[in-house]
Amino acid sequence: MKRRVHIRKKWVIQSKCKVLFVTAIFLLVAIFFTLHFISKRITPGLMEYAELHARKLVTLLINSAITESIGEDLEAESLFLITKDSNGEIRSIDLDPIKVNRLLSNTTNSIQMNLHYIEKGEVEKLSLMDDVLRDYDPNDLKKGIIGNIPTGIVFRNALLSNLGPKFPIRLKIIGDIITNVYTKVTNYGINNAVVEVSIKVDVKAQAILPFSSKVVDITSDIPLTIKLLQGGVPSYYFGKNGS
Repeated sequence: MKRRVHIRKKWVIQSKCKVLFVTAIFLLVAIFFTLHFISKRITPGLMEYAELHARKLVTLLINSAITESIGEDLEAESLFLITKDSNGEIRSIDLDPIKVNRLLSNTTNSIQMNLHYIEKGEVEKLSLMDDVLRDYDPNDLKKGIIGNIPTGIVFRNALLSNLGPKFPIRLKIIGDIITNVYTKVTNYGINNAVVEVSIKVDVKAQAILPFSSKVVDITSDIPLTIKLLQGGVPSYYFGKNGS
């Protein structure tokens, strides 16, 4: 009798082991296909929205930095060095290298500093205008989170977009911030020209989700000023006979 009980217990144990083994195999297969589905179908859609969040925030910080640099340190008109002759006519126009370098330096430092504070969640140290981050949750920013994406958004359906768990988006700056000033001269009317001055900012950032990340190249061209240069009107004209 004892022998039969022992054999029965051994058979039950072996059966449970087989069931656990088969269950573990099914779980591993299910996890593999789930991760594969997330990697191929869900992740690209979520990263697309994470990239949009990163571009939006970086662009806001760039615009704020340029506005702050011009407003506090100099006026856009003062960037020009205009040379006139004895008759008061414009002979040449250049950009003041000292003021331009100061503008670029202040802008670069401001963007770098504020992006660093956003990355670390040190919101109280940000040097921004009050309305720049009005659309962002201060509590999320203190955690280094620039936005949250619900998983339902990958279905691209208004009814499903807010469903599912939300994934936090973080931002990290990669490399240096590059700033340059560009000018464009366009002929206008008779002996007149329009000079446009703009600043170009290149930032390389990394949009980070809990399970994936993507490097984003962000370029912004911000107009600084437009100036109309009026030259002297020629004292001759062409008649009907070419005289």
